[in-house]
Formats: sequence, structure tokens, C-alpha cells
Amino acid sequence: MRCTETMRLLEIMRLVEHGLSHSEIAASVNCGKTTVHDVKQRCHEAGLEYAEALGMTNEAIRARLYPRMADPPTKDDPDWEALHTWLSGSKRRNLRFAWENYRHQKPNGLSYSQYCRRYSKWCDATGKSVTMVQDHEPGKEVYVDWCGDTLDCVTDPFTGELHTAHFFVAAMGCSCYPYVEAFPSEEQGHWLAAHVHTFEHLNGVPLVAVPDNCKTAITKANYYDPAYNPAYWELAKHYDIAVIPARVRRPKD
Repeated sequence: MRCTETMRLLEIMRLVEHGLSHSEIAASVNCGKTTVHDVKQRCHEAGLEYAEALGMTNEAIRARLYPRMADPPTKDDPDWEALHTWLSGSKRRNLRFAWENYRHQKPNGLSYSQYCRRYSKWCDATGKSVTMVQDHEPGKEVYVDWCGDTLDCVTDPFTGELHTAHFFVAAMGCSCYPYVEAFPSEEQGHWLAAHVHTFEHLNGVPLVAVPDNCKTAITKANYYDPAYNPAYWELAKHYDIAVIPARVRRPKD
């Protein structure tokens, strides 16, 4: 059986000592009942209790519960904290590119699969992989924005001139059902037309539109009191929908 993440191990141990059933613990920790039973059995065999585990390092807990998997790695790990910070600096950065730079500096270093596995293991152990799950009510919200990347893909049939396409993207919150349309620019008229076409494509209107803080939607981005574009506000009133912009600098919104 694979080694369970340290944070999940601690939570299983804590809930077991609270007397919860395996089903209740599995639902709370988001794992299988067999995993709960396995961790409980390993803790019993190792004589490890929650209070003691709190004062131990992640490596010590794993070595205690999974002794066969606790062999030291034959190759040193990169600086995962620095890598995580680098990846968070831009959405265009990825593990593959980071690994290629790493292997350029260390030709005999970790393979790509090991590199990804150890980074994922580090994220689990440090809580970097923990995210807030958002519950979406079906049909309630549509998330809208201009796609950050453009593409020179439209050719004028008369002049042969190449034009840049700007992509409007909409997605329903619950189903993630998408609508995408290309426009010659990101001007206000195209932004409003994109919404009209989205509603026509959906054959309905959601309760809430959630735009990112682009200028065609929000004239002044503010965490507490964003200023809406007047024309966008008129469109919202016409379709009787609420406009709730994503929070500033919160890309997961």
C-alpha cells in the first residue's frame, strides 16, 4: 500500500482517538475506509499516538509507520521551496520546464517521473497542495474573461492581411460547460456581444456573472468596492443578473 500523506496521517490519528467510525473519518479526510483501517493498524503496531506524532518531523512519522518505504533517497532533492515559489510566479511556468533546467545543471540528477513524484510528496507534506474546494450551485454562476493568449490566425480574404484573434471564454461554475468565441479586439462592444452570444448558446441566463477584473468589465478594481463599467451594468440590469467580480489577485476565483 502506498504511503499516506503526513497531514492526512495526523488527521486520521486525531479522529481515531476521538472515537469516530472508519466511515466518518474517511468522509472527513477524503480517503477510503481501507486507508483509515491501515493507518490505525500501523499506529497500533508502532505504538504511535497523535500527541507524540505532533512533536515529530514528517520523515520520522513516515519512518515509524512505513519503515520499508523510509530508505533514504540515493540522490539529493532540489530546493523544493524555491521551485514552488518559481512556479507560483507565472502561470506559464511548469514542472517540465523546471526539470529540464535542473537536468541541464545536473545531468545525473532525478528522472522526470522521480522529480514530479518527490515534488508532489513535498507539497503534500508541507501543505502546499491544500486548496479550498468551492461548491457551485448548478446554473447559478458563469465565469467570464478574456483569454490571456492571442493568436494570429485570421486572414482577410481580400487583402491577405493577418489579424489577431482575442478569445472570450465563459464557463459555468458547476458543470464547467464552456463557451469560447474569437473577436478582433477586447473592446467594450465585443465584451457585451460575447455575453449575449453566451446566453443564447446556453439557451438561458445564470443568476450571477463572475468576470475577472478586466477593463471592459471593471473600470476600477477594488477588493471591497469595484467600479463596474456603465455599459456592463446596463447589460446586467437588462438580463436581470448580478455581477460579482473575482477578488483582486485571487486567480482561483
